[in-house]
Amino acid sequence: MTNVMLSDTDVLTDEILRKHIRQVTADEIADYQENGVVKLDGFISPELTALILKHVQAAAGYVEDEGLTDAFTDLDSRGETRTAWYSTHLHQKDDFLRQLATCRPLGEAHAKLLGVKSVRLWSDSTNTKEPGGERTPWHQDMQAFPWDRTDGAGMWVALVEMTPEMAPLQHLKGSHKEPWIEPTEQDPTKIFTPGAGITAEEALAKYEMTPSYHLNPGDTICHHATTFHGTEHGNETDRIRWTWISQRFTADIKYIDKRNTRSDGLGLVPGKPLDHEYFPVVYQED
Repeated sequence: MTNVMLSDTDVLTDEILRKHIRQVTADEIADYQENGVVKLDGFISPELTALILKHVQAAAGYVEDEGLTDAFTDLDSRGETRTAWYSTHLHQKDDFLRQLATCRPLGEAHAKLLGVKSVRLWSDSTNTKEPGGERTPWHQDMQAFPWDRTDGAGMWVALVEMTPEMAPLQHLKGSHKEPWIEPTEQDPTKIFTPGAGITAEEALAKYEMTPSYHLNPGDTICHHATTFHGTEHGNETDRIRWTWISQRFTADIKYIDKRNTRSDGLGLVPGKPLDHEYFPVVYQED
């Protein structure tokens, strides 16, 4: 990957982005498929990462000394107080992030990690932990997804230098191999009804935990939809933990009638692919 000057007024063509986003290696693919998580050092160039940070802050309405004015403090009426700033669908508010989230190089990397031929974009977001922000509880992303199978993944990009004290995301290696059991009925008191063959407590006792890494801007952690992840502690520094997250899934996954604020009300048909402009195919193997 050759680092060249990049402006946020540039059209993010594949040719330009391939100079700033490296390909995943065979070893990284094998590591991901074995462990359900892989750390991609230097995956995105410092130049592109700096522009992502700028646009994430703008799209989320970040105001110095005030925070993310467009962030959810509670995704739904759950009676919970969220411990991290969270803004989603940033690519729908910012053309630079739209070009990035839907680009072929990121889609190709996700497809290769998953071992599939095509993927769709599910969402992009920032889950930004403020100074003193509490730990992220151990969980699986799959409980949120209205999919008929688990072929999906998240890509978690450090937008700033991140020390272990800032609580970068941690994972339980191999926990994605546990069977996923979709709940047959939704719990109306919860936005996401957990459905798994193993609890977080059981997974913590069974699987090795990745460390709280020291990450440089552009370092990226990818994890499977059923890999347990969280943090052992909160952000213990006076610096903001800035991240950009994008999630993708196999293009032929079928929709199930499962509550989710990203897919509700879109006219999706259970048993059919998620054919909607919100979930574009972003990579198709030639």
